[in-house]
Amino acid sequence: MSTRTTRLPPWTWFAVRLAAGVLGAVFLWAGLAKAQDVAGFFRDLQSFRLFPAALAAALAYYIPALELVAGVAVLLRRWRRAGALVLGALAVAYFLVLALSWARGLDISCGCFGGGPERVDFPWLLLRDALLLPLAVVVYIGGAEKPAPRSSRP
Repeated sequence: MSTRTTRLPPWTWFAVRLAAGVLGAVFLWAGLAKAQDVAGFFRDLQSFRLFPAALAAALAYYIPALELVAGVAVLLRRWRRAGALVLGALAVAYFLVLALSWARGLDISCGCFGGGPERVDFPWLLLRDALLLPLAVVVYIGGAEKPAPRSSRP
């Protein structure tokens, strides 16, 4: 039985690091914005009319913390895959909640990057969340490999 591992081409490390940087930055920004206005994020969660008040209150505290921790994790090679898995799951959950809200005809503020009076542009937000998932997949897959050592030339 072979224990050979497949090495990714060197250029893919740039793509993985770039995807990790973008994914981490987006979720760090979102987590910080929500953490600065937990009450506003709670109101935004309530506007979706999906969660009982107690669950919305818990989510208002835990989602920003989860985004911050996972956002940092994708920036660190050691925890990159775990962070990408969490952020990918969050992107799917956000996509589903927004799609459901759009289908129900709700006029809401999503709370994506903190509370605010602006209303949701559903097509744009669904596109954004749909693009976050492939980034998470790239980071997850690329996070499994270690870069090949550079060859030293004489």
